[in-house]
Amino acid sequence: GTPAFRAPVFLLVGSLAVADLLAGLGLVLYFAAVFCIGSAEMSLVLVGVLAMAFTASIGSLLAITVDRYLSLYNALTYYSETTVTRTYVMLALVWGGALGLGLLPVMAWNCLDGLTTCGVVYPLSKNHLVVLAIAFFMVFGIMLQLYAQIC
Repeated sequence: GTPAFRAPVFLLVGSLAVADLLAGLGLVLYFAAVFCIGSAEMSLVLVGVLAMAFTASIGSLLAITVDRYLSLYNALTYYSETTVTRTYVMLALVWGGALGLGLLPVMAWNCLDGLTTCGVVYPLSKNHLVVLAIAFFMVFGIMLQLYAQIC
């Protein structure tokens, strides 16, 4: 590939594109598993994929926000400090965290055994949905703060 497309910002946008593609595919497969096949196990795995994809998407958005903030805040040193290796490390953290959150419902944190603990998204428990919502709103808060400082 072209070296210019390995620049940090393109890697971050590529990560966002992959996460959103995975989310779209996972959503279609999830609805097929729930409404056409009716498999609880398949829906559990696909909910894990969706949780991972949405988490990676939000993490990629945060990484892009941090990158844009640093490019404006440290304009003179940005290109010498921002390396492809550092971007790969940031993406590994984003996707590692996303994988961890995606595995939670598959490993144990689900409501397959007790339907009273189920949230709106079967088979995620209400507690899991609350944790995800709090985490996502915290990330959005950080992003808003960074963009407010840019403006």
